[in-house]
Amino acid sequence: NNENRILMVPTLIDKYNEQMLKAFAVPEDTAEDRLIVQVHAYSKVFSQAIEDDFILMETYSKQWRVPIVIGEFGTTTKYFEPSLRAVHASNYIARAAEHGIKCIWWDNGGDFGIINRTDYSKSDKEIIDALFLGLEGMKCELDNEIILANPENYTAGGVREKEIVVNQFWGSFTTDSEGEAIAIPKGSKCMLSLTAQGETSEVWLGNVKALFWTCDVPEEACSVRVSMYSPFTSIPGDVFNQSLQDGKLKLSISVFDLEDVYGTFIPIYSLQ
Repeated sequence: NNENRILMVPTLIDKYNEQMLKAFAVPEDTAEDRLIVQVHAYSKVFSQAIEDDFILMETYSKQWRVPIVIGEFGTTTKYFEPSLRAVHASNYIARAAEHGIKCIWWDNGGDFGIINRTDYSKSDKEIIDALFLGLEGMKCELDNEIILANPENYTAGGVREKEIVVNQFWGSFTTDSEGEAIAIPKGSKCMLSLTAQGETSEVWLGNVKALFWTCDVPEEACSVRVSMYSPFTSIPGDVFNQSLQDGKLKLSISVFDLEDVYGTFIPIYSLQ
């Protein structure tokens, strides 16, 4: 019955990183134009820093000549800042649409749930509205995002003496700007978003395996340094440099005021 239906074919473990997409082969079908490749993409990024994810998907979609659908995405009630879940939802839909990608929210009836199937009036109307606003192109653009995608933005070695000993064994890069840490406003929130592909795909942010991380900037802080390295393999400095030059490794650092983002980005309406 393939001529009369669409088949969604998942990538390996539904992943969308470059290694998984390279290893994936679109199956042959007796019917033409009836296959869609599916991935799961639970990025927590709520700004333009998520663009790299959709660019990668679009690149492989064109290479395979098959559309890609995100079969699962969403945030839970444990999102780092619950009030930004609606901003994330709208931004996600809007930016995915610009790359020809459709998305399906993973409503599991639990921590990802937004529709209350017993009492619709108790549904999360803010996120539901935000998804539709995303179709209208409502996206979040942080004004002060810093993209570190040049070898000159980094220096070899860690931040602390202990890290230097450990990280030099594995190989590490630390953010730097003309010999100084990167200046940040006091008392705001700091968001880190890492793109790591190819030979640097197993790079960690500090001691955390994460592509996205946020923290409150202490009142006494005025600058930030971030180390990245892999505990699994030794990554030479020339590999770091080449990955940065090829666009396969980049770090986004954004500092924002929570009230400004939530208050100016997206108007929330109640469902009628």
